Amino acid sequence: MIYYNWYQLKTNAKYEFYSILILTYALHKGYNKELGKNDKELCEILKIPYIPQYLFRRKLLVKGIGNSVINKFQIKEPQSYIKDVSFLWSSRYTVYDKVVYLSIASKRSIADKGNKIPKILINEEHLNNCLITIQNDDVILKY
Repeated sequence: MIYYNWYQLKTNAKYEFYSILILTYALHKGYNKELGKNDKELCEILKIPYIPQYLFRRKLLVKGIGNSVINKFQIKEPQSYIKDVSFLWSSRYTVYDKVVYLSIASKRSIADKGNKIPKILINEEHLNNCLITIQNDDVILKY
């Protein structure tokens, strides 16, 4: 399970999709943990073409021994969560679908242990996301 704050996540990532995905994966791995043996391995894990370099310049990621990528990103105030993180590295979904899913899941509070979010809370353009299903007036989260 990953606890996150959508606002902190997207602003630290400068609203850039690859960065949002990397920082979410970093939350999953944990603070000061290795994300990959090098840039290439991290890109292969997350199925992305590159790591935005400002993540290193802003010290959200740092280089470790042997050029490994180390997480230095933390959330100050968790507000939402996802139960299963495997979609982050799945090749079945696009980066866009993954990031939109994180946005949708952020509508569920930490206190809510269910998988339903009222459909009215979700932007209409996000309702076609392949990581959710629509059931009556609810959005059902798959992860």
